[in-house]
Amino acid sequence: MLLLSLACHTADTDPKPDPAPDLTVRLGPGEVRGGEIVDDAALTGGISAEGRVGDWVLYNDRVRFVIQGMRDGDYIVRQGGSVIDADIVRPEGQPGCDLVDEWVPMAGVGHIAEPTLITVVNDGTDGRAAVIAVEGEDSAVDLLEGAVEADIVPDLGVRFRTVYTLPPDAWFLEVETVITASGGALQMPVGDLLIGAKEVSRMWAPGSGYVEQAPEVADWMVFVGDRNEGAVGVFSSPGEPFAPYAAAGLISGLLEVAALFGPEAEIAPGASAGFTRLYGVGPDVPTLYGAWAALQGIATQTASGTVTAEGGAASAPVAGARVTISVDGAPASLAFTGSDGGFSAEVPAGAISFLADGRGTGRQLDRPPGIAYYGPYSTETARAAALGSWGGTAAAIPQAEGYGTAAEASPLTLAEPGRLVLTASDGLPFEARISFAGGDPTPAAEGLAQARPDGYAAEAWARDGGVSVPLQPGSYRVLVWRGARYELEQRDVEIEAGAENLQTFALEAAYAPAGWVSGDPHMHAAPSSDGGIPMEDRLMVSAGTGVGLHFGTDHDHVVDYGPLLAPMGLDRVMGTVVASEVSPVLRGHLNMYPLEVDRGLLNGGAWPWWIERVATTAEQFGILHQWNPGAILQLNHPMDKGVAQAASWSEGVISDGDFWSEDFDAVEVNNSSDLAAVPFYYDLIRRGILVAPTAVSDSHGYHSGTPGINVTWFGTGTDNNADDPAQTSGAAIVEAVRSRRTVASRGVFLSLSIPPGSEVTGAQTLTAEALSPSWIRVARLQLIKDGEVVETVEGTTATFTLDPAADAAYNVVAAGDEPMSPISGQTAWALSSAILVDVAGDGWAPPMPAFEIR
Repeated sequence: MLLLSLACHTADTDPKPDPAPDLTVRLGPGEVRGGEIVDDAALTGGISAEGRVGDWVLYNDRVRFVIQGMRDGDYIVRQGGSVIDADIVRPEGQPGCDLVDEWVPMAGVGHIAEPTLITVVNDGTDGRAAVIAVEGEDSAVDLLEGAVEADIVPDLGVRFRTVYTLPPDAWFLEVETVITASGGALQMPVGDLLIGAKEVSRMWAPGSGYVEQAPEVADWMVFVGDRNEGAVGVFSSPGEPFAPYAAAGLISGLLEVAALFGPEAEIAPGASAGFTRLYGVGPDVPTLYGAWAALQGIATQTASGTVTAEGGAASAPVAGARVTISVDGAPASLAFTGSDGGFSAEVPAGAISFLADGRGTGRQLDRPPGIAYYGPYSTETARAAALGSWGGTAAAIPQAEGYGTAAEASPLTLAEPGRLVLTASDGLPFEARISFAGGDPTPAAEGLAQARPDGYAAEAWARDGGVSVPLQPGSYRVLVWRGARYELEQRDVEIEAGAENLQTFALEAAYAPAGWVSGDPHMHAAPSSDGGIPMEDRLMVSAGTGVGLHFGTDHDHVVDYGPLLAPMGLDRVMGTVVASEVSPVLRGHLNMYPLEVDRGLLNGGAWPWWIERVATTAEQFGILHQWNPGAILQLNHPMDKGVAQAASWSEGVISDGDFWSEDFDAVEVNNSSDLAAVPFYYDLIRRGILVAPTAVSDSHGYHSGTPGINVTWFGTGTDNNADDPAQTSGAAIVEAVRSRRTVASRGVFLSLSIPPGSEVTGAQTLTAEALSPSWIRVARLQLIKDGEVVETVEGTTATFTLDPAADAAYNVVAAGDEPMSPISGQTAWALSSAILVDVAGDGWAPPMPAFEIR
């Protein structure tokens, strides 16, 4: 008892460490904090947010940076220890907007740290800068090695130490990475890969303005939010400029990133070399450039002005306009105007010129102002806030839209817009494409203004039958449509400044086949590294183009779009299927659906092919079926980065058997209107590999792949039809594909008296009808026997006799000769799944031998 009491007494009197600071409190000027996150209120939200409890944060009264802990991360880079989320500290009620997918310190090509220790060097409570240090061992970017299935990034024994320092009252996080050559001598640079959320932002670089590819050399570059949410980017540190590095361009091409590196350093064995740069987050570009120029000691001048709009009774200030500020003719900064139309920016010395831009993105989606983008890997709190923002209570950031671009003679004067109000008489979703009747009245030089969307003056999507589109005054051609099952309408309209033009459209359905629903089993959005559209917008585009079932086939991610449907009001008109595109570079892409999200696993439960290598495609398919029991496996674009190409398929022959497996259920015969895989499909069927044909858009953006034209019709065998797809279950889709009840469509539905996928005995009579609206014209129907055309009937209806001498597989094709104008330059086409005719009733036998596999 005496020993116990002494022990207790000793514990009570020993000095205790200071408690960790509360990282959820808002800070004031002169304050900064850093530490491990124990409450998700310390995190930020946004389309790319992925921080969680157990990660680390550095923040002050202006900015917040989240550093991934020693855990597997989502998106592209698995390893922790780098910045994964970054945002300004936003006002209460304004949604978070993380624009960072990945922000990774790197040495040489592909060498990053596998963290072994993360330490809070200083938590900022003493009034000095908050500092977090990450130490780690040499590791490779898994995706680079997984893409070629080889260890191309050798372990050089490099040790990393990256120190993140955030001072009070700063817009920049100072990042110093020191690499130590623990083995032999090294020669390599240190820098960063910044992968921005390009689906909601644009890259902007001094000297160029808006760019699609990061410049090879720049002192700084940023990603700017499409809705004026702010800017995030990499800046050189005083005395340590970025340098040309050839491999940076290679990495940028592979991963679609901004790769900025310091000068190449020679490091002797046991020696070290480091490089310091600045990570910046700000409400706009001038804030960041002004702070950076002050750190660099660059002499600047003030460029300021006011943007106004004319066209009404008097000129009025324009809030949320963008102004490209050029010095000596080259873009130097990009300012946003305030509520009074004013802007001010520090820029380098030289002759100043302006160009005001009030276009906005040109895309009007029927949503309340200020919605928060849904981040599938963000915290439950952030996801709930994003869903709740559809109630219309979020604070919006000003954004000028429909004003066009200023003229050179009056560079700060815009035209007051009018509004085109579009309504569908049936109250259902639709898409509108709006073209200039006489060409763009206010063109701007490349890089100086936001791009016109897909070449149109504007685009719009309605969720519930109506949408309002701001447009600069002028003459327009308006096209309203709802996919390939409906009639469309076009008309010319005039827009006057300050006035509304109300237009109502009747979009009549051409047909509604009972027991069939349309779906697009290959689409991408923000979770894909190359997705150019937010998840919300993907659903609106799908609904607006008549896609009944959306499939969320993002590259190597398993993401559920379902929670968005009800808040967006789309749950009454469409459904969504959890899916994923497995994307091994050498073995071919494929989709799996339906899946279940597992947030405890990498990328929601996607099988990590880039980490877990296989010897054969058969082994890969076996793992995928074990990983996703009961799911459909669909071969994607088999002739282009697909399995047929990887296996060197030719008619009857698989030349590389290590890259082949027959363990799949469906194959894309139409990918984005490309029919190159049709002969491959025929060869599969006649050799007894009975799979369902599918058609997909493979859309990565708003119009790419033509959503609504390239779709698969699934025979669900239920009482629902194309008008009520929302309740279609994943099990019904699996059954339809496994039973091969599909029609692969490019604008056309095929109605057959014998359901596609059927196996019948003896001679049969088959009636076929091609169904489409009047603007999609079918010229003929063709009967295909064992992959060969055996009969052609002109028109949209035909009666065929199926009476083969031996067991055979029959398909029906509908084909047109005229473009599906004004939506697509492609002609109408559809392919039914095969009908198997068993002549003797002794079980169907394939008419041709199995593949020769070499």
